[in-house]
Amino acid sequence: MDGHAPGLSGRDLNAYIAAGIRSDHECTALEEAREKLRRGMAIMLREGTTAHNLRDLLPLVTPANARRFILVSDDRHPDDLMDHGHMDHSLRLAIAAGLDPVVAIQMATLNTAEYFGLRDLGAVAPGYRADLVVLDDLREVRVGMVFKDGRLVAREGRLLPSAPQPPRVHLGNTMRVDWGRVDFRVPAEGRRVRAIQVL
Repeated sequence: MDGHAPGLSGRDLNAYIAAGIRSDHECTALEEAREKLRRGMAIMLREGTTAHNLRDLLPLVTPANARRFILVSDDRHPDDLMDHGHMDHSLRLAIAAGLDPVVAIQMATLNTAEYFGLRDLGAVAPGYRADLVVLDDLREVRVGMVFKDGRLVAREGRLLPSAPQPPRVHLGNTMRVDWGRVDFRVPAEGRRVRAIQVL
């Protein structure tokens, strides 16, 4: 279970945690993240396409509590992936803001794997899967090589011809929407209308 509880605090937060939810990736303010951290939650520092909370929450990370933080992207638009990267982008932001590069990498790898119970990922050690990236530059997080199951599959940003190709699978339309019956119009009745706001 993954937390989606922006702004939740006090007794409501206690009930949420008591229900078994142990993380949150929706924190937008330092005090909100601090309260959740104090109550034992893992705090996911999100840097996505629409939500940019990593820099705001990073001051909460200390050497004593860094194991309770995870770097996440949530939703990332393909253009942003191509222009800026994925977790490498989050790592660069965290390091540029002053976080120790080793701690930042731990937050993207080991902390994440342990939180989600992925016991064979997240570390370079016996018994762990040999899915690795080799960085040419620790601060710029420039990937030189990528290994999958111990085999070199990419170098300098290029997939190697010897890399195993994933099987091609045709994905059909899983949405069964009769678009002829969909109507997004809101009747102009009364003086108020319900709306969703994105922060």
